[in-house]
Formats: sequence, structure tokens, C-alpha cells
Amino acid sequence: MHPKTGRLYVVTKGATAGLYAAPEKLRADAVNVLEPVAAVDARVGLVTAGDLSSDGKRLVLRNYAEAFVWRVRKGDLGAALATEPTVVPLPATPQGEAIAYTADSKALITTTEDPAGTGAAVFRVPG
Repeated sequence: MHPKTGRLYVVTKGATAGLYAAPEKLRADAVNVLEPVAAVDARVGLVTAGDLSSDGKRLVLRNYAEAFVWRVRKGDLGAALATEPTVVPLPATPQGEAIAYTADSKALITTTEDPAGTGAAVFRVPG
């Protein structure tokens, strides 16, 4: 969800990830068709999570090992994905499936699935 506009965005999880935008106004009485915005750089690989910073100026997507951060200018996520991302190494985890910006957007919070049920570690990394 874009923090400034409230528009919903979805990134597909697969070998070729893509960014899709929901209609500006979602309807409860009809099917909401998402429209393609941009392809995600193939170097990202399998996208497992993503977030937008609280000011909407940075987009982060992660795979199992790294995070990729794009600067978003004028709210244009598609144009952002066409630029070179900053790669942020993440702590090694069994299966990193989550990432979020802190409220002040100065750091990223990430964790992993915990199949053993013993408690998943939570990590804070510069964002």
C-alpha cells in the first residue's frame, strides 16, 4: 500500500516477478483488476517480501539472501524499478520471507520462517 496515495501494489512471487497496481479506488461490489506496472529486475530472483518507506520515496524487495532498494521519484514505482537498485546484504536465515521499513524509514526489519517453532530471530539492518 502506498503510504501517501493509499493505492495497493502487489509484486508477484516467481521466476519473473512483476509489479502490479490495483485500481485507485477498490470496489467491494466488483472484481478489482490489477494492471502491470513494471517487471522486476531478474537479478532480484525470487521475491519473498517487499515494502515502501513511510514517505513513499524508497521501495525495497527481498529474496532469500539480499534486499534491493530503489529510490522512488514523484511516486513513480515503475520508473524506479527501471533504475539500478542498491543491494543490501541480509543476515543469513533459513528462509527469509519478511521485510519492512521502520516507522522512520531509517532501517529495515527482517525475519525468517520458523518451521521448528522455536522462535524466529528478528534483524534490523540499515535501509
